[in-house]
Amino acid sequence: MKKFHLPQPTTICILLNILVVVFVIIIQNNLPPVVPLYYGRPEAADQLAPKILLILPAVFAIVVVILNMSLAKIVRDSFLKQVLIALTVVVTLLSTITIVKIVFLVGNL
Repeated sequence: MKKFHLPQPTTICILLNILVVVFVIIIQNNLPPVVPLYYGRPEAADQLAPKILLILPAVFAIVVVILNMSLAKIVRDSFLKQVLIALTVVVTLLSTITIVKIVFLVGNL
């Protein structure tokens, strides 16, 4: 009998981030020309960014995943490796939630 191996959390995170980037590119026609990406800024006009920049959180999450995978290979402490994997999952989930909320807030889906 063959063993079934679950994919690594980092692999799932990379795939999810790539899926989010593809999703944003596909729905470009359903988004307004500018979206409220920088919602931490005080003024309304400063919060707006071109709709293609909506992929930035997912791209940032991909960079964090790659960086954490590289660090996990160097580090010998198993607890620190688990922290890096957890950070990868959290960053991926938060970037995905951010993009989905913005799309449903301003998009015509």
